[in-house]
Amino acid sequence: VAPGAPQDIVKLRTAAVEKGRADVSDGLVRALGTVPPTAPAAPPAIDVLTRTAEAGSADSMAALGRLYSAGGAVKADMATSTQWYEKAAQKGNTDAQFRTGMAYAGGVGVKSDKETAKRWLGEAASGGHALARTTLEQMDATTPPADGGATAGGDTVQ
Repeated sequence: VAPGAPQDIVKLRTAAVEKGRADVSDGLVRALGTVPPTAPAAPPAIDVLTRTAEAGSADSMAALGRLYSAGGAVKADMATSTQWYEKAAQKGNTDAQFRTGMAYAGGVGVKSDKETAKRWLGEAASGGHALARTTLEQMDATTPPADGGATAGGDTVQ
């Protein structure tokens, strides 16, 4: 790879996102992972992602979630990551719904909230996200009964 190639890729993908190709946002985040945070192409790329996300692009919102989760071009910040994922989730991005659900399930960047986790995982599963469906099934299988599994003499009360 030529020395300037990663920065050139960042610049090309930044220009594509800026011209309305928000579907390139994820590729831009991957490209940012190939350049140092001090690379001249990094700040303009982050600025474009932020502007397009703030303008309503769910793709850019999810990309910022990924960027803040991974760190590198920005300081890793799980609270900011989850905020961006949740904004994208609210716009129907199924991967962001899954990641938001997982954040709430594990208390990553937010306070752990199993009901909110299940709601987001359910949204993602309804949208066809297979891993969300599997995760939701696993969560349901490990959830104790509503009565708390009251026991009498060591046996579960039915």
